[in-house]
Amino acid sequence: MTVADIALAMALSRTTMFGLVPKTPVIMDYVARMTARPAFVAMAVADGVMAAEHQAAVARAAGA
Repeated sequence: MTVADIALAMALSRTTMFGLVPKTPVIMDYVARMTARPAFVAMAVADGVMAAEHQAAVARAAGA
């Protein structure tokens, strides 16, 4: 899996979720295969950690 695969899978996942790209069988199969890959799962976990850290930093800054 390359960075391009991760980026495209993320983009298609989000754009199909919001109805910007049609949920065709080919697209949904690609998204399912890519988002199930260990590299994508690891990226999603890291993204969640970074988002939580960002929210905590914003909350600290707002309280200062």
